[in-house]
Amino acid sequence: MFLYDSFLHCFASTYLSNCRYLNVDAGTMSPFEHGEVFVLKDGGEGDLDLGNYERFLNIQLTQDHNITTGKVYREVIARERRGDYLGKTVQVVPHITNEIQDWIERVAQVPVDGSGLVADVCLIEVGGTVGDIESMVFLEALRQFQFRAGNDNILTSFVSLVPVLGVVGMCSKITSLFLLLLINIVMFCLLSK
Repeated sequence: MFLYDSFLHCFASTYLSNCRYLNVDAGTMSPFEHGEVFVLKDGGEGDLDLGNYERFLNIQLTQDHNITTGKVYREVIARERRGDYLGKTVQVVPHITNEIQDWIERVAQVPVDGSGLVADVCLIEVGGTVGDIESMVFLEALRQFQFRAGNDNILTSFVSLVPVLGVVGMCSKITSLFLLLLINIVMFCLLSK
């Protein structure tokens, strides 16, 4: 924790949460299923991760720092209705994945620490479980995003609980399976356009 804490406090940091649910925000979701709602200063509603990162990084996030599948689809459908795609067939790739990438680029530029300066580091959390179909569009968008931002500007990290089950000891099979799946995704990520 010390290295993580020291690293983030040496750089101006911001945070984006990619939530795979179709809801526009967490305001109407059951707290029994998703936990308590965190209300941001601009009135946006997200999960408690937003509040934890705000406190930990001493920043103020906006409702746009919480990207949900519902928000992304709502924006793409609104653009399609306005005719922005000039009659093209709107698809997950490239339209939804491009919207996620554009959202990340736009919101990462929003000053959040009161200085008025853009952050040096943007933490992007992809919620859910690797392999869930709902989070695959975000993983694909981030795979594509590496070409836009450049490999030297992206670091991917995998975080998993490895439970210790009494006499059995560490139970890492689930983590190992998800890591194998993530490695396959990352290996695919290394392929150029």
